Amino acid sequence: MGQVNYVMGHLNYVTGQVDYVMEPVNYVTGQVNYVTGQVNYVTGQVNYVTGQVNYVTGPPNYVMGQVNYVTGHLNYVMGQVNYVTGQVNYVTGQVNYVMGPGNYVTGQVNYVMGPGNYVTGQVNYVRGPLNYVMGQVNYVTGPVNYVTGPVNYVTGPLNYVMGPANYVTGPLNYVTGQVNYVTGQVNYVTGPPNYVMGQVNYVTGPPNYVMGQVNYVMGQVNYVTGPVNYVTGPVNYVTGPPNYVMGPVNYVTGPPNYVTGPVNYVTGQVNYVTGSVNYVTGPPNYVTGQVNYVTGPPNYVMGQVNYVMGPVNYVTG
Repeated sequence: MGQVNYVMGHLNYVTGQVDYVMEPVNYVTGQVNYVTGQVNYVTGQVNYVTGQVNYVTGPPNYVMGQVNYVTGHLNYVMGQVNYVTGQVNYVTGQVNYVMGPGNYVTGQVNYVMGPGNYVTGQVNYVRGPLNYVMGQVNYVTGPVNYVTGPVNYVTGPLNYVMGPANYVTGPLNYVTGQVNYVTGQVNYVTGPPNYVMGQVNYVTGPPNYVMGQVNYVMGQVNYVTGPVNYVTGPVNYVTGPPNYVMGPVNYVTGPPNYVTGPVNYVTGQVNYVTGSVNYVTGPPNYVTGQVNYVTGPPNYVMGQVNYVMGPVNYVTG
């Protein structure tokens, strides 16, 4: 035991203010510790440790090794497998298990939990109030999530997600990708295809499968169900009251329907339809087109060729 210790031996037990220890197996306790060895057990205020297997406790810790078990307020850790707990953690390794308020983690496989997480890796399992995650496959849960990667599984109140394949659940979602499965209160989704369910949905991409209270949808092929639908696309299948639909081919059901397109198949209580070829059923119908097939009382039809059936018909052609 001393103020300053310089120790070299095969098996060392050292206690002091400042310790410099280098050997295969080291047990060190002190204020400031500089330790290099195969297996190191170190406790102190400031620890600089390099070894194969390291067990380190203290604020702060600077640790490099194959397998590291580190606990402290401020940890800088680099190794193959890292088990780290602290207030602020900077960790790099192949496999990382990290817990703390502030985590900055890079590795192949990361298991991270804490209030603030900044994680980059191949496969990431992250949970915390605020998460910034980038990886190949990401499993992220928290109140606010910013996630980028080829495959993302994200759950939280506020999600910003970008990647080819996204599975997202939360009240407010901003999602961009190739294939998106999104469930939430308000969803802003871009990508082909999109499977979206929520209260208010803003969706762009071909094709789109959307169900919600208010839907704003634009895409090549759209399947939309909801009380209020605003849909634009080449082929639209829309169900709900009311429907505002524009596209070359429209299949629309609901009262009322406002439909514009070359070919329209419309069924509803109140239909306003403009197109080249219109198949319309419902009372009343307001139809303008080249060829119109209309059934319902009353019918207001204007076109080149009109086939109209109903008790009251107003036809111009």
